[in-house]
Amino acid sequence: MKKSLLTGACAAVVLCLGTAGHAAVMLMDFTNIHPPIVGIAGYNGTNFTSPGAVDDFTAADGVIPSAVFHNATFNILTGFAVDSTIVTDTNNNGLADIGETVIATLGAGAFQFNSPAGLLVTGSFDGATMTSTVGSSGATLTSSNTKNLILSPGSGLVFGGSPVASFSNPESLTIGLTGVPGSGVQVSAITHPYGPTVPILGAHLDAFGVSSGSINMSANFVVPEPASLSLLSFGALGLLARRRHG
Repeated sequence: MKKSLLTGACAAVVLCLGTAGHAAVMLMDFTNIHPPIVGIAGYNGTNFTSPGAVDDFTAADGVIPSAVFHNATFNILTGFAVDSTIVTDTNNNGLADIGETVIATLGAGAFQFNSPAGLLVTGSFDGATMTSTVGSSGATLTSSNTKNLILSPGSGLVFGGSPVASFSNPESLTIGLTGVPGSGVQVSAITHPYGPTVPILGAHLDAFGVSSGSINMSANFVVPEPASLSLLSFGALGLLARRRHG
């Protein structure tokens, strides 16, 4: 099911391309939100949810004229569900205390970037990991090739007059969630400790909202040269989404 919680003002997305042979880096940044909005994304108690509409997705390498994709969006399509959650009980008291590490394991998920020009990027993974601490106002969700992360360019991702042909390994996805309101990241339903050295508590990750955050992806990618259709490798690709000031 497609999930989207971000409404209202849009953000800007910039895609930067650099020299051949370097990795691509893509960043969407939702930290500059004015006024702050609680609930642009987060965790509903079962699944993570995605931001909604953003503004411009721009491809540039400083040489070829930039390619701008207006009104781009990022959305979770399926999955992003938490399978299990543990807490490292460093105080060894059987409780989830403030500052103790929280690790949530996610199952499969799929997501995409779109614009009126067409599909920009799709992605999927077999698993991901969220890390935080009890009471924290932030969390980090990651996936990579070890979790079978696959990023693919859509037909709408055109740079220098040519569609991006493919992404290749290494690929990674990092979603930073910040601005968790109230008491921050919390867990409940603590089960008995287990673990040989530092006791590990089983727990349930409680629902929380997010007022800001960022999405960072990296991969190598190639673009066919229009004149010869030979594959050229570009790198240092950056994707920046910045919420417009209201």
